[in-house]
Amino acid sequence: MELINFLIDQERVQAEFWLSQVTAYAPLPGMDMIDIARAIQQIKTNGWQNGKIGVELGHSPRGNTGYLTSTEYELLNEHLQEAEFINANAVIDQAGYIKDPEEIMLMQQATAMADSAIDSLVGESIAVGMTEAEAVGIGEMELRRLGSEYHWAVTGSTEAASGYRTAYNMCGTTQPTDKILQAGDNFIVDLHPLYRTFMSDLSHNFILGKPTPEQQKLCDAYLSAAKTLVSHLKTGNTIGQVWNAVNDDLTQTGYVQHAVPFFGHGLGVLGGMNGIHQSVTAKNLQGLFWKKT
Repeated sequence: MELINFLIDQERVQAEFWLSQVTAYAPLPGMDMIDIARAIQQIKTNGWQNGKIGVELGHSPRGNTGYLTSTEYELLNEHLQEAEFINANAVIDQAGYIKDPEEIMLMQQATAMADSAIDSLVGESIAVGMTEAEAVGIGEMELRRLGSEYHWAVTGSTEAASGYRTAYNMCGTTQPTDKILQAGDNFIVDLHPLYRTFMSDLSHNFILGKPTPEQQKLCDAYLSAAKTLVSHLKTGNTIGQVWNAVNDDLTQTGYVQHAVPFFGHGLGVLGGMNGIHQSVTAKNLQGLFWKKT
């Protein structure tokens, strides 16, 4: 097995990675797209050039997805013209659905980092007069102290919003700004630690001061939906059953029209975020279920 790695990281990866064969590449003559060239060579060596070849095709707002680029796909088609290329995302995802004990431990570690950063630190340190960036920076410092290696969010950063910035439709990629936290503000903090390529995502909502009746109503509805969600994440339930329960709860409290119509982030591993994070429709209501192993 061989890892093909960017040239400037060659020495470090060679020293730190578990594979012994690490090959450097760079966008230079003779080196560009060496990963695809090696793959083509291996396919031909094994006599697979006339068969079916699985590739990962797709699109995502995230940077680290594992999909082939259009250039890579064109090179494969150019050099393997007799092959039949099949999108293998479903197969790759299926292989990652079940976690072994070591993987579960790493996911729990990433989750504990987020819990500590928000509950133990940010929640006790937020104060009127801070900027959004200052407040979430405290949480980011705690993540780093605990060993988080990367903020993997869509924005490439921790997300935060206060006051009017919490009311944007779907409000999913609000980078922290120098906006000053004001008394009475709603404040959203969304942290995304990563540990050994395993990820977690935790968002908390704060009211800076005593909530108004409308803010209290919103808090109660949010808490009810969250409890409903967690209580339905159990062995044997499908994603559809979980979604329907949450949707019914939000309908009863009158907030369903303000909810983002999808949930879930993928398989818990950097680059493994294909296909699971999608709108819940009639086609996928029964797609996945929880199973104890």
